Amino acid sequence: MIRKIFAFSLLSIFTIVGIFAMIILFARGTTVTKIPLSQGDIESKALIHAHKFGLQDAPTSILSKQMPISEYNARLDPFSKDNINVNSQVWLVILKGKVIVTGAPITSGALSGINYDNMWILLNTDGEVKGWGTRPDDKPIDLSGLPQPI
Repeated sequence: MIRKIFAFSLLSIFTIVGIFAMIILFARGTTVTKIPLSQGDIESKALIHAHKFGLQDAPTSILSKQMPISEYNARLDPFSKDNINVNSQVWLVILKGKVIVTGAPITSGALSGINYDNMWILLNTDGEVKGWGTRPDDKPIDLSGLPQPI
C-alpha cells in the first residue's frame, strides 16, 4: 500500500515537472510582436493625456504625424542627447483648443495658470506618452512643412 502511494506521488511529481518544462520551452520559442496602434488609437490616447494636463474641452482640431524621432528632435527638441535610434518612429499629435497649464499656487492660494490655444503630445508607436508641451499661440507647429527650429 505504501509503495503504491509512493509510486503514485512520484508519478505525479514527474508529471508536474514535465508540464512545467514544456511550458517553459514553449514560452521561450514564442515571440510576441506588438502591432503598432492605428492613427485613430494614437490620437485617442493623446486626447486622454491632454485632458489630464490642461485641455479644457473637446479640441477644435487634431493633427498627427508619424515620424522618425530625429524629425521630432529637429522640430521640438534640437538639443536632445538621447541615446536612441534616430530612425525609431514616434507620433506627434497636435491638439488645438483651450489649454490651461496650471502652475504653483500664488500667495493667495489660488492656482496660477497660463492659457494656450494648442498642446502637443509625443507618443511611441505603442501609444506610450513620451512627452508633451505647449507652444505660444503665434508659433504653431506646422506638420506639413520642413521642421523649423524652435
